[in-house]
Amino acid sequence: MKKKTAFITGANGFIGSYLTKYLAEQGIETIAYILKGTDCKLLKCVYPSLKNVRIVEGNILDKKSLQKHVKGMNYIFHLAGVVTGYNQEDFDRINVSGTQNLLNVCLDANPKLERFVIISSSAAAGTGTPDEPLTEDKEANPIPYECYGTSKYKMENHAISYCDYIPISIVRPCAVLGPGNYVTFDSYKIIKLGMKLNFYGKLRHFSVVDVDDIVSGIYLCAINPKAIGEVFYFCTKGTISINDMQEIINYKTFKRKYGSLLSITIPKFAFQLAAVFLEWLYQLQKKPAPFINQSKVLAAYAPGQVVSAEKAKKILGWKPKYSIVETIAREGKWFQDQGWI
Repeated sequence: MKKKTAFITGANGFIGSYLTKYLAEQGIETIAYILKGTDCKLLKCVYPSLKNVRIVEGNILDKKSLQKHVKGMNYIFHLAGVVTGYNQEDFDRINVSGTQNLLNVCLDANPKLERFVIISSSAAAGTGTPDEPLTEDKEANPIPYECYGTSKYKMENHAISYCDYIPISIVRPCAVLGPGNYVTFDSYKIIKLGMKLNFYGKLRHFSVVDVDDIVSGIYLCAINPKAIGEVFYFCTKGTISINDMQEIINYKTFKRKYGSLLSITIPKFAFQLAAVFLEWLYQLQKKPAPFINQSKVLAAYAPGQVVSAEKAKKILGWKPKYSIVETIAREGKWFQDQGWI
């Protein structure tokens, strides 16, 4: 029997690296499509053998680069995108136009495609709280002026217009944690010093999913016919606040008493000022936008980012393996094993 094939954009990112490994271990011949000039350090760390994987450099804005690799693929997994930018146009150029470009290529080059799985974000839907979590049946409503979530919302709307021609499934990840999650590394450095950052105002909760758990869910979206035309959230049981997350890192990774961190409260205006300054400084130096930017301030002070995974459990039979605490512990151990902390 001929092996199944998959094409993954953003294959050297955090989720992409684990998804590439997961698919390859299922015996799927996988093309790991990465932006030209970027490295594969995490992918090679996560999956050193690279068995069943072929790494290809390109750009999702380049149709010629895509056409020859998309043709004949059974599955397309689209993870490539940007999480930082100076304005809405910066986000839309890749997250919206890049996605539309890939969809158009698939229409022309692969009419027999079995599944096109798009990795969006819970930010596309807006905010959710423990009392009112985000569910797939609620109308998406991204935070006004929050550029990343807005770009993902636009991306989804474009994708939906192709559903009559391409078998599409959309995944909206919440906070994805686990070994190799570079985004949280700065938090570990601060916590190691015995401090934690506290965002002024009402305690905000968010959902978490382990990277291994979400890639299993993404795979189910590709192979389950009931996933066609559907949107899914994936999260583990319970929610957490930034405050509790920092204390758990302190307890599990640094083996110190829970509640022992010195709290440094950051007023919203100070966070906004820092974001404005960093953006100005990076623009002056002609660098890509910093991770701490004005869009991130809006997201940080949102009411919450809580989602429900009941639909994924019911339709796909998905079950998470890791609890929030186990995921945080796995992440911290990875940083220690790398000698970073």
